[in-house]
Amino acid sequence: MDFALYPLLPGGNCPNCGFNSATTVAGRTAAPAAPFGSGEPAGAPPELTSESGFLPFRFFATIRELIFNPSRFFAARAAAIIAPGGITSVLAFALIVDWLASFFHFIWRTVAGSVLQRHFTGIVQIAGDVMEKQGGSGGAAQSLEAIRSRAMDFFFGAGTLLLSPFLTLVKLGFMALLVHAAVRFFFKEHADRPHSYAATLKILAFARAPVIFCIVPVLGVLAALILCFVVAVIGLRDVYRTTTFRASVAAFFPELFFIGIFLSIFFMFIFMGVSLFRFFS
Repeated sequence: MDFALYPLLPGGNCPNCGFNSATTVAGRTAAPAAPFGSGEPAGAPPELTSESGFLPFRFFATIRELIFNPSRFFAARAAAIIAPGGITSVLAFALIVDWLASFFHFIWRTVAGSVLQRHFTGIVQIAGDVMEKQGGSGGAAQSLEAIRSRAMDFFFGAGTLLLSPFLTLVKLGFMALLVHAAVRFFFKEHADRPHSYAATLKILAFARAPVIFCIVPVLGVLAALILCFVVAVIGLRDVYRTTTFRASVAAFFPELFFIGIFLSIFFMFIFMGVSLFRFFS
């Protein structure tokens, strides 16, 4: 755009996109460039990484930065995370990471499933033989075999990969709801860092980056669980400007919620059992 014909807006912002540029045009110098997030229009999506280039390289660079330097990542993008909008690209990032982890997890599970399938086949054959000896028709054994085949194809086949994106969205949405409830209760809200469900969802979506370690069986899954929690704590702490302890409580709140429900049901059944015992004794 020719800034001689279309002069900059007050403050040095571009009249077309609103971006604050540091270039000198027609003898006048615009204001220095604003930090990331403050010079962009509201709703601009947070960039995955500061690096440019081929998209897959940027994707894995984002994962690397979130795992090895999450504090710098969230500090540089806090304003963009707080800004409304831009949630689609962040959710897409989480979906891709989870799908890759599910794919490699499917590979390892298929290897283990081949062993389990042999044992399961033997159990089904024994059940079919028992039914036939008790006067059942041969169709019952064939039905059991068909059920076994379909079940094994689904649980050890592509069914889990197809369900992975949907399950990831449901899990992220529900976990973000619980974490955001803790954020509203435990965190002090700052004027420039308002609390919002969308921002909490973005933080938890970025915190899914360590799930990529699930490509390594057993130890990788354990490392992913620990690092996802750590990245979520750092993200909540740096974006909402709170303490590490409060951020840890908020990140762990979904687990505390489910533990509380389990204990409530457990003690309720104990109380009912004791009451019935006293009633009939």
